[in-house]
Amino acid sequence: MVAGKIIFIVGPTASGKSALAMDVARTYNGEIVCADSQTVRRGLDIGTAKPTKTDQAEIPHHLLDVVDPYERFTVADFQKLAGQAIDDIQARGKLPIVVGGTGLYIDAVAYNFVLRADADMNERKNLEKKTVEELQEMVKSRGLSLPENDQNPRHLIRTIESDGQVSVKGALRRGAVLIGLNPDKDIHEFNIRERIDTMFSDGFLREMETVLNTYGNPPANFDAIAYRIVFDHRRAPGDYDEKTVKELFAIADRQYAKRQRAWFKRNRDITWFEQPEKALKYIEKVLE
Repeated sequence: MVAGKIIFIVGPTASGKSALAMDVARTYNGEIVCADSQTVRRGLDIGTAKPTKTDQAEIPHHLLDVVDPYERFTVADFQKLAGQAIDDIQARGKLPIVVGGTGLYIDAVAYNFVLRADADMNERKNLEKKTVEELQEMVKSRGLSLPENDQNPRHLIRTIESDGQVSVKGALRRGAVLIGLNPDKDIHEFNIRERIDTMFSDGFLREMETVLNTYGNPPANFDAIAYRIVFDHRRAPGDYDEKTVKELFAIADRQYAKRQRAWFKRNRDITWFEQPEKALKYIEKVLE
């Protein structure tokens, strides 16, 4: 029975989450709420594997293109907008499908996080001057656990500001069904490399130039993986080498996927599947 249900589809990057979400939306008159800290940004389309315009035209997608590429967007911002989208979708008798790999976004909505007040901006400016290594040492010296992405200054700063307590976690939201996709290692590696090749053939470098020409160079805390790698590679001495950049992408995606798995595997409410087809059959049983 669809009424009152919210489907969450989570897992590592390039695991087939978006395609599964589209299948569920087609079958059960659903709309998609994207839980991704990068697709929320305008202009970052190809490099973030944002849902295509064709998919967006077929199935309504929410929380895409909300802010400019370098604009601050918090977990609290996401929680508020996602909550509004879910309420609106349900009010129209449709099925909300929350899909993404940003663990804190997913948890904030699935467990009705009560988030802490925003940080002191003067203190944040001081923290933003520190290197990743200095921030990591600050986290460790306070006896805190490193965040999901311990190479991301923004995530480290958030951990320090909150003293390790980003929120008060509630019970699993009523009607929530959490589905995880974790493909076989070889299949996942193929997916990652195929997506990288597709990015380049679809014009990722042109998109990168457009972002730089429109918004300027990215700030130090800009963490969109593909864009950051190309920007840093071009700034380094030597000639641009697409083969090297693609390999750097693949390494970064594998590392990111590992962090995502570690985040989601802690959650015992998630039912895991290697194959999207089996996940779809499970969802069918839950909704019928």
